[in-house]
Amino acid sequence: EELFPPVFLLENVRGLLSMPLSTEDTFSEYASKGGLFSWLQHRFRKIGYRTNTFVVNAANYGSPQIRERIFIFGNRFGATAQFPQPKYSNRPGDGLPPFLTLGEVIGDAYIETDPDCMNFSERKLRYLSMVPAGGNWRHLPEDIQRESMGKTWHLKGGRSAYWRKLSFDYPSPTLTTMPNHAGTSMCHPVELRALTVGEYAAIQAFP
Repeated sequence: EELFPPVFLLENVRGLLSMPLSTEDTFSEYASKGGLFSWLQHRFRKIGYRTNTFVVNAANYGSPQIRERIFIFGNRFGATAQFPQPKYSNRPGDGLPPFLTLGEVIGDAYIETDPDCMNFSERKLRYLSMVPAGGNWRHLPEDIQRESMGKTWHLKGGRSAYWRKLSFDYPSPTLTTMPNHAGTSMCHPVELRALTVGEYAAIQAFP
C-alpha cells in the first residue's frame, strides 16, 4: 500500500490459508478458519490488486525436499498469473519422473562441513541409535518412548519428527532450524548424527 508496486510476490507457509485473523474477536467475519487469508485478499482488492494464489511443493520442481509453501502473485493490471506445471511427481499416473530422494543428493557425495556443528547430545544419540532409517519415536519400545519423550508422549497428534531418522529412499522432510532437537530431529539415515550445514545446503539445492 505504501510503495504500490506494479506487481508483487508474497511467499509464506501453507498454514496461512487456514489461520484466523484473530481469535480475540469471535464476531469478526475473519475470525474463523482461513480468516487471515480472506482478509489479505480483501485488502489487496481494496487497494487495486488482482491476486492469484498457488500451493507449491518444492519436490514437484526438483528439490529433494517435501516443502509446501504458498505463493501469492499480485498485479495492478487485472492480469491472471500462471505457475509452471510440476516436473516431478510421486504419483505414477502423472507420467512424470519421481521425486528426487535424499540419497541422490547426499547419499554418496562427500560434503565438506563441520561434523560437530549442531549434533545431538549423547542422550539423544542413545535413543536415535534404536530407530531404523525412515523411522521415528513409534519404532521404539513403549517404555523407551515414555522415558525419552516425557509429557510429550501423552500429547495428541502425529509428532512424526520426534526421534526421526531420515531415509535415503525418500525426499527429505521440510528442513527445520534446529535439526538436533528431539522433536525436530533430522538424523542422518546411516551415520548416527544430525544433518550438517553442508548437507542442508545440498538438500536446498545450493551449489
